[in-house]
Order: sequence, then structure tokens, then C-alpha cells
Amino acid sequence: MFAWVCARVLGLGVCLPWRFLRPRVALTLAVVGALACALPFDNPYRKYGGSDTRDIAEMSCRRAPGVDVRWIELEDSTESGIITKWCATVGPVVVRDFATPLTGPLDSLVMISWNVHVGGGDIPALVEGLRSGALTGAPVDRFVLLLQEVHRTGDDVPAHDEDFVPARIESAPPQGPRMDVVEVAEVLELSVFYVPSMQNGKLLSGATEEDRGNAILSTEPLTDLAAIELPFEKMRRVPAVATITGEATSGHPWRIRIVNVHLSNRSQLSYHFGTGGMVGRLRQARAICAAVTETPAAVAGDFNTWAPSAVERSLHVMRRHFPLPAEYDRSPTFAVRFAPDRRIDYFFFRLEDAQGATYRRLDDRYGSDHFPLIATVRFDGNL
Repeated sequence: MFAWVCARVLGLGVCLPWRFLRPRVALTLAVVGALACALPFDNPYRKYGGSDTRDIAEMSCRRAPGVDVRWIELEDSTESGIITKWCATVGPVVVRDFATPLTGPLDSLVMISWNVHVGGGDIPALVEGLRSGALTGAPVDRFVLLLQEVHRTGDDVPAHDEDFVPARIESAPPQGPRMDVVEVAEVLELSVFYVPSMQNGKLLSGATEEDRGNAILSTEPLTDLAAIELPFEKMRRVPAVATITGEATSGHPWRIRIVNVHLSNRSQLSYHFGTGGMVGRLRQARAICAAVTETPAAVAGDFNTWAPSAVERSLHVMRRHFPLPAEYDRSPTFAVRFAPDRRIDYFFFRLEDAQGATYRRLDDRYGSDHFPLIATVRFDGNL
């Protein structure tokens, strides 16, 4: 508490009239105050959950006929009220299997993580690049897509015009019509597990209802489905979780837990004053690590880590629990006009000794504002 109070008091130094301070003292206060507000100090008066998790399923958006999904959140959550309000603006989860069953051994699995900007990303073009071999040098017919900011339209999305919902995003892909995630899965013949987080903006005149969130699309069957209700910040965030199993050519079976993540880009001001979202992302990263205890596991997505990595403690927490790969492509993954390019998308792996993983950034955004990441996980040896 002392460190937090001191940091905030020192931060006021930048607001004091300079004429009442000696220049050297004023400069010192300004520098120390700026650093204090940049560091991810947490508000000691903000109570939130610990490391234990519990199963939850009481809200309507968490239930769908014939769908078996486990819902997880931290114990002692103090945010159930606001989460309930956000949950009421979205439809239920979607679990559909449009994939043609593929058989035979599989020694490695290709994964792509990508924020598709609510319809802006040309997912069919990306998948065509995989299946043709243009992205990897050889055709890939078995893969997993971890997609953030996908949308769903239709009668399952309730009509709401709430003041607290985020702004509508309706990006157009560079070619072809804008398709929702269920339509994309059907066209590409993939299994889909979609977990909505929020309504896609207020209902506009003449527009259809939409919600948006995270989805896992796969050529492989998705089992043991789960969703993690992250600690609430500025918006509701819900990672989608699934398990994929297979058998290597050696005859040894393998399984891997897949987690699709989209963390908050900023925090509630009343929760963590002056931290710019870093403490919020730290809370959410801790929740993910507490909920995902399996090995092997892959966690990927848009982590919204705008600050320098030295102060983004969420990244340090993720690497401590999911330490692989030790080396990876550090190219920027997000580009926006009038701002420096930033790396905010990552893969994190926790694997068995005989397994390995690598990933890199693709060089085409396919109409999104994020570059996709492509990873390969190897399942070799006696697992």
C-alpha cells in the first residue's frame, strides 16, 4: 500500500505549478511521477479473486441446447453484476462440426492465431494459403485456427441498445462478402467453437444484431470444451478452450489443450488508476494460468500488450507458466496509422520433453489490422 500511495502522490508532481518549485525539484517530480504512473502498480483497495477457480453456468449466454461447455472463473469474483449485464447482450455459444473426418497419424499440428477485426480478415484466403502450401512450402490439410474478434449474426443474438456496449466494428474484407464465423466454418468445412464476449455495438437502423468474441476453427474434432470468464475490465473477455487429440506415426497418442485469448486493451479507471491496462491484463493472465493446468497446452491470441515488455507483467506471468518457445519471431503484429507498430500477439506453449513448437509472423494481414501468427507443434517420441 505504501508503494502505491507514494507513486500516486509523486505522480501529482507533474500537475503542480512550476513557479512554486525549484526547476530541479520540479523536473525530478515530473520524471518520477511519469515513471510511477507507467509502472503497473495495483490499487490495494481493489479486491479481486485469487488463484483458485470454480465452475459457473448460471447465465443464459452460457447455456445452449445440446452443447456441453464448462465455464470457469476465479473464486471470490466481485464483478458478477457487471458481467451479468454484458452477458445478457450476447447469444449462446456455438458448437458445430462441418469438418470432413480426416484419419491417419499426425506428427505435427499447424496452428494460426489471428485477430480478424470483426469481419475484415479474409479467412478463406488465409486457409487457401495453408491448403495450397503457399504459407508453409507444402500443403497443410490438418490445422487449427484461433481467431479473435470474430462475429456472429442471426436470431440467436438478442436485440439490445445498452449504453455500456462497445462501439460497432463492421470491417469489410479485401475481397468477397463479410461472413460471420459460423458461415466461414461451414464454407471451409471446419469444426467451430465460438464464445461471444460482447455485443458488436448498439443496434443500428437497418442493421442485424451481432455479437463478437473468440472462436476455434479446426479440421480436427474439438473436445472437452471450456470458456474462461476473465476478471472484468473495460470490456467482457472470454477465452475459448478445447482439446485436440491424435496419434503419431510411432503409434504414441498425444493430446493438447488449446486456449484462444483476447485480453483487455485498457482497464477501468476506477480499478487501477494510471496503469493504462497493465494491471488489468495481469489479472486476466493470472486467471488463464490458474484455469489451464494441463500439459501439453498452447495459449495464443491478442494480448493487447501496448506497453514496453519490461513493464507488461502479464507477459512475464504467461512465460513463467508457458515457457516455450524460448526464441520466436519478434516482428510487430499490429499496425495503425500515426502510431508505432507494436507486437501484441503471441503464442505460449507448455509441452512434454519430447515435443517442440515454433512460430512466426506472416507478412500479409489479409484485410485485418493484425498480422496472423503461424505455429507448428511437433509430437515426436514416446509421449
